[in-house]
Amino acid sequence: MAGLSIYTVTDWQENTNYNLYDIYRYNNLYYYAIARHNSGSTFDSTYSDGIVSFNGVNKPNFFFIPGYNGELNVRPTVRKVQFGDGYAQRVPENINGILLPFNLTFDKRTDSEARAILHFLDSRKGHESFVFTPPFPFNVQKLFVAEEWKHAQQFADNHTITVTLQETPV
Repeated sequence: MAGLSIYTVTDWQENTNYNLYDIYRYNNLYYYAIARHNSGSTFDSTYSDGIVSFNGVNKPNFFFIPGYNGELNVRPTVRKVQFGDGYAQRVPENINGILLPFNLTFDKRTDSEARAILHFLDSRKGHESFVFTPPFPFNVQKLFVAEEWKHAQQFADNHTITVTLQETPV
């Protein structure tokens, strides 16, 4: 399936050989092969990722592992009242006062992995939330949206994708 665009996705098929990061649709959901395998006669999610149960609801799962050069710039939303004598009072502006923004880099990625990452991001259209487990020390499943990403092909079969993930409460 190498050389296919992010828009060329087929339905899952029985007794088909799938390669790492191949994309297929099953029950109107997108899955990504996490290992080379033969599909057999029934769908087996053991060899696929892309969907996870989150709070009892099936959600897209961004399972791709970023490089080590990610960045986190936290800016809590706080309401500050400054008084004349130098005294200031600060209170959280809302319930979700610290939503994590991650700037992640996926460098030295193959054509297949780059296609899968870009397909996943494009499929969410910049507004649909998905599950992502951030790197340590924030490694707990949370909901994020990806409103912006950048792709550069360094040379044949070598891609760099940078993406900004913003945590969202829903």
